[in-house]
Amino acid sequence: MAYGMVSDRPGDFVRKAMRDCTGMEICEEWLYDLGVPEDQIEELARNSANTVPVMMPFASAYFQPRESGDRPDIVPDGSVNFAFIGNFAETPRDTVFTTEYSIRTAMEAVYTLLNVDREVPEVGAVI
Repeated sequence: MAYGMVSDRPGDFVRKAMRDCTGMEICEEWLYDLGVPEDQIEELARNSANTVPVMMPFASAYFQPRESGDRPDIVPDGSVNFAFIGNFAETPRDTVFTTEYSIRTAMEAVYTLLNVDREVPEVGAVI
């Protein structure tokens, strides 16, 4: 599996944006990036690989630059019966894209809304 973070820039070998390439062209670009001799690339891409392009436009959302306030607090000020949980809620103690982040945001939501006197485990702690 390969993932293209910058799908709008032309490749070094195919010279097309990844989003405009066929599966074979994506494979050719990948083989070129791996250093495969250029005279072998087309044959290998055609006969030795099966490349199926799939667009996942929000998959990189976790890695986009952000600022404080871009994501809602887990329990917004004044909230008594709802909370935001998961990787798109703001908590200062963790890094998104982990299962633990989602679990900790849910724990914080429950503890806060139900007034449970218990701390959410810190990152790296055994839950």
